[in-house]
Amino acid sequence: PGHFSAFALAAEILLQSFGPEETRLNGKAPFAVKTHVDDGCLSSAKIGYRFGLETRTYEECIRFFSGKTAVNLKKKREEGLPSEIGLWWGYVLDTVAMKLGLPTDKIQKMLFLVFMNIWDWGSKRIPRRECSVMSGNCAFWEGVSPGVRTEAATFHKALGGDQTVEWVEPPTTLD
Repeated sequence: PGHFSAFALAAEILLQSFGPEETRLNGKAPFAVKTHVDDGCLSSAKIGYRFGLETRTYEECIRFFSGKTAVNLKKKREEGLPSEIGLWWGYVLDTVAMKLGLPTDKIQKMLFLVFMNIWDWGSKRIPRRECSVMSGNCAFWEGVSPGVRTEAATFHKALGGDQTVEWVEPPTTLD
């Protein structure tokens, strides 16, 4: 942890030295995959077997630098094979419709958090932890809904001040 980027960059550079053997079928360009923290992000033309070849080669490069267990098979099964619609960094990315969205479980979490009674009008004491959880989730939701930024600012501001107190107190209308 904390050193993923150095190993990921090494794997990305090594990967660029490889390309498909059957260039007539799979294209001539060398393989290229970018890494976000510890997730490989493949975005490639749908030509021949290129997706599969590029994915397998990238995984071998990652294993070379980070060890045999570097590729999380459970996570790989959950995210599925490369496709036009996939799960990247927790977002649903549709490369055909060019849309970014949230998967069902993230929407359910959003509904649960948003409709907690601590956010009801007139609440005087809000647990700092719940405010922090909401603040972090808002930062994630901003990726698909920029309008959340205005609401998120309220949570970010509420978390300022004395970090030792258990409760955040929303400012009154006089503040």
